[in-house]
Amino acid sequence: MKALVCAAFQQYYVKGISEGKTKMNATEIRKLQNAQMEILDEVHRICVENGIRYYLVGGSALGAVRHQGFIPWDNDMDIAMLRGDYDRFKEVCNTELNDRYSYRDFTNTKDLRHGHALVCMKNTCLIARVAQYNPHLPNMEIFIDIFPLDNVPAGEKERRKQAKKLHYLKLARYYKTAMCYDDNIIRACLKKMVSKLMFWTSIHKLNVKNDKIMRQYSDTDSGYVCSMSSGGSYYKQCLPAEVFGTPRLMPFDGRSYFAPEQVEVYLTRMYNDYMKIPSESEQLNCMNMFTECYYNEEDVV
Repeated sequence: MKALVCAAFQQYYVKGISEGKTKMNATEIRKLQNAQMEILDEVHRICVENGIRYYLVGGSALGAVRHQGFIPWDNDMDIAMLRGDYDRFKEVCNTELNDRYSYRDFTNTKDLRHGHALVCMKNTCLIARVAQYNPHLPNMEIFIDIFPLDNVPAGEKERRKQAKKLHYLKLARYYKTAMCYDDNIIRACLKKMVSKLMFWTSIHKLNVKNDKIMRQYSDTDSGYVCSMSSGGSYYKQCLPAEVFGTPRLMPFDGRSYFAPEQVEVYLTRMYNDYMKIPSESEQLNCMNMFTECYYNEEDVV
C-alpha cells in the first residue's frame, strides 16, 4: 500500500513540477513540521527516560530562541548528541523506539548518503525537490536529523588535517552518488562518469571511513567538540563543549525541547545577528528542499 501511495505522489510530483510546483507552501510546511515534532516527541521521551542528552541545533535552535518554535519557513528539524550519548541512543532505539518510527544510519540502511543518523516516521512519503533530476532517488520518509558531536584535536595543525580529510570524503560521496541539482545534461553526464570510475569504493565504505575520522579523537579531551557530519563549516562548528553543557529546556510550539546550555553563544557563532529576520526571498529559498509529503494527519498529535 505504501509503495502505491508513494508512486502516486511521485506521479503528482512530476506533474506538479511541470505546473510550476517547486516548493511547499506555508500550510504544507506546517503539516510537515507537525509530523517532525511528533518524531522529536518520541526521541525526547527516550532520552529523558534513559538519561541521554540531546540539543536542538541549527535552524531548530534558532527557531526555539527567535520564534519559540519552528521558524515558519523551515522544513527540517536538527538535533545533536555528544558521541557517547549518540551511540547509546542507537542502542536504546533497538528496544525502546515505538514501532511507528525507525532508526536509520549507514550501518543499517544501504547507500544512505548521510554520515549521521535519522529517526523516520514509517508509512510516510517525503519527496525532495532534486527528485526531478534524479529518477533513481528513492522517496524518503519524514525524518529528523541526529548529528554526533565529536571531540576535536587540541592543536590547530591536527584540526586542519582532520577538516581536510572530511572535506575530501564529502567530495568523494558527492561524486559517488552522482547527485544532480539542476537539469544541466553535461554536468550530469560528467558526474555519472566520475561515479563509474570510482568502482573501487562504495557509499558505505566512504561512510565507514568518514565515521572513523569523526571518532578519531574520542579519547582526546581538548575541551572542544564539532558537528562534523552536518553541512556547516568544520571550523565554525568547533565550539567549547561547555557551550552545549547541561541541556536547557525551552518552549517550542507548545512543547518543550532541549537546547544547548549557552544557546545564545551557539547561535551567535552560527548566525551572527541571529535575531534578524531574513528577507522574503531568503525565506522562499528555504522552502524548496521538499515539494510534497504524505502521511495520515489523523495519526499526528
